Amino acid sequence: MSEEKPPEETKGEEPQGPEGQDTSLPRADFAAHIYTIGMQALIFCGKQPHPETGKYERNLDLARYQIDMLGILRDKTKGNLSEDEEQLLETLLHSCHLAYLDESTPPKS
Repeated sequence: MSEEKPPEETKGEEPQGPEGQDTSLPRADFAAHIYTIGMQALIFCGKQPHPETGKYERNLDLARYQIDMLGILRDKTKGNLSEDEEQLLETLLHSCHLAYLDESTPPKS
């Protein structure tokens, strides 16, 4: 029989699921937030597989929306980001814009 630890002894420990699996969420920070939005834009551009289905999907309206959200975040946080955060945001915006243009521009004959 395993011994339960009193609540005061479990403070600061990572939440554990069945068989000791770590069930904690990733660290919440600005970089993770904008990375998530950028990945959603790439998924909707059909450049990354959907994480749940593994299929490539295209929804350019949703891709444009996510790219616009990144642009709003860039504008609203100007001057308040670390150099690394600013570089990540600019890189994500650039990559997402290129993916969107690639998917929304008809092929040349």
